[in-house]
Amino acid sequence: MSDDAAEDATPADAADAGGDAREEAARDAYKQSAATAGVDATEGEGDAGPSVPVSEAAYPDLGAGSSGTVEPRDLRHLSDIELELSVELGRARVPLRHLLALGPGAIIELDRTVDEPAEILVNGTVVARGRIVTVGDDFGVRVDEIVTPGADE
Repeated sequence: MSDDAAEDATPADAADAGGDAREEAARDAYKQSAATAGVDATEGEGDAGPSVPVSEAAYPDLGAGSSGTVEPRDLRHLSDIELELSVELGRARVPLRHLLALGPGAIIELDRTVDEPAEILVNGTVVARGRIVTVGDDFGVRVDEIVTPGADE
């Protein structure tokens, strides 16, 4: 700075000059650490930082794909995984005022008749249908139909 400029300088200008020196010192330290790591820190300087060599990933040829036949796989290693199984008798949509008025002895009418099978769900997906039975003092479900994946219900 010239003497005239120094007289007109504000404290913010002095802080900027100190900030510039700190930025330059940080840039020099980065270049030195990049050189130690074997990276060219002078390429691509700017907002994005230095460039790094990039190459295309090489993947092995996986062939033309499935021929339509699937070989059976040994799934024994998955047999101990626990899944949530639930049985749905039916559903009902009720206004909040009716839900708040529920008490002992209230009856909620479901969207299925007594003759319709209950749905057996695994992790929320219907996998089978069946009839409700009693097993001693407990409820159970007798499977009548296995649902084919992707079949229209």
